[in-house]
Amino acid sequence: MRRPRGFTLVEIMIVVIILGVIATFALPAYRNASRRASDREAQALLRLVSEAEKIYQSEFYTYIGCANTAACNTNLRLDLPAGG
Repeated sequence: MRRPRGFTLVEIMIVVIILGVIATFALPAYRNASRRASDREAQALLRLVSEAEKIYQSEFYTYIGCANTAACNTNLRLDLPAGG
């Protein structure tokens, strides 16, 4: 007796449908988690800049205005990532 080999078209379609349903629920959750992680990173960097400005103010009795990331890194002695 001959054993069937491979998968039928119906079996493949069922797997594709199941993967589609899983992706439908997984992608929004991934996006939300990614956005929350980015928000937390931004908040941590803002706290770092705030603390560095307080230290700068205690040393020089004035606050520094940073026009860009490079200026902040130089004046506040930080190592902030450039861009976005």
